[in-house]
Amino acid sequence: MSFIFNYNNNFSLVDNNSKYGVFCQFYNHTGLSRPVQIQSSNSLEYSGAMDESGNLHVVTMPTRYQISYFSYDNNHYTKKTLVENSTETYTFSNPMIHCISNEVHIFYLSNKVGSNAYTMVHQSLSTSSVDTLLDTNYTLQNIKSFSYKDTIYIFYIIQNNHSLLKCLKITSGITEEITLLSSKIPICDYTVCISEDHLDIAYVAELHGKYQLVYYNTQTNASIILCHTLVPSNPVIFWSYNYLWINYVDNNKLNILLSIDRGYSFSSPVLSSIQNPIRRCSFRTNKDCSLKCTELYASTIGSIRLCTLFSIDFEHIHSDSKIPLELELLFEGLSLTQRASSHTDELTQENVQLKEQIKILKLKYEQTPSGSPAAPEENSAVSSSIKSAANAFMEELPLWDAPPRL
Repeated sequence: MSFIFNYNNNFSLVDNNSKYGVFCQFYNHTGLSRPVQIQSSNSLEYSGAMDESGNLHVVTMPTRYQISYFSYDNNHYTKKTLVENSTETYTFSNPMIHCISNEVHIFYLSNKVGSNAYTMVHQSLSTSSVDTLLDTNYTLQNIKSFSYKDTIYIFYIIQNNHSLLKCLKITSGITEEITLLSSKIPICDYTVCISEDHLDIAYVAELHGKYQLVYYNTQTNASIILCHTLVPSNPVIFWSYNYLWINYVDNNKLNILLSIDRGYSFSSPVLSSIQNPIRRCSFRTNKDCSLKCTELYASTIGSIRLCTLFSIDFEHIHSDSKIPLELELLFEGLSLTQRASSHTDELTQENVQLKEQIKILKLKYEQTPSGSPAAPEENSAVSSSIKSAANAFMEELPLWDAPPRL
């Protein structure tokens, strides 16, 4: 899978082919640069990341026994060999790289030759330390990963149980293994995105030779079957403009599904305005915008066009996007209306809760206290004594102003 990075509205593409090996290209409003070679030979697997300054970091695996790290500096890449097993007693796979607070973290799967023992390994470049995150006796498949804020997520399917999608959640050195979903039928592909409070998943499951595209919400545990296809539909899922979108391929055409109620229902599919040649890419951006995703479909011929988003790029992720001002104004008005409606719903719910609390308090204090009948009588007696004293005082008051008797 290729990696697309967006930094200050400029795109970078990390790719791999037989002509250039592993290379990088930069895209801006003037066009695309010539390929900058990272590794001259083709790589079995590779991964890329971008730090907070927009610098690219790449990890490659030219053979099953070697993993290399490259950093971009002064218009070229410098190489550092991370692991090289010359005895060929271990094989490696699935190299991954992430940057958290400008610290580079590298992960890979290690397998002792001739055994079923697999280890998920973590290496931090700042300390050169190597940690074991997971020891298993089964193969991890369809491994994907992304970082969000200070947390790294690594997703995988277990070879002998394709009905489970699992995740390693790594935060500040603490690793937690989570089962995200359990499907009744085998999972063959999936895509994940994260909002502020939960993960959204679109996955493909095989049933009787056909493939179901299913949406799953990890917060509500609700799932919706979206469509059936003859071949795996290679979906991507993302949040944009506070709406949930899914792209998938059916009959070699890219389709769009839209949910405006946070995944409770989806629109009928429509064709994307950008079609072939396109490909599914890993995507990262530093832009503070509504887009939340890990993968997107994109056209990379001549310039980078993010499918679905380029036609409605009101946030100007593309430096050359030109949206009519009237359409942008209309969309901004709709967004404001949606936010106002959402705020009104929250206030209405709070109002209902306050009314219930007031009702409970009224019932509590309107009830006559039992077990203390003497208290009202005592208060009544005191009130009567005060009234008598006041009357006597008023009767004697005129005598105070009379002249003295001689």
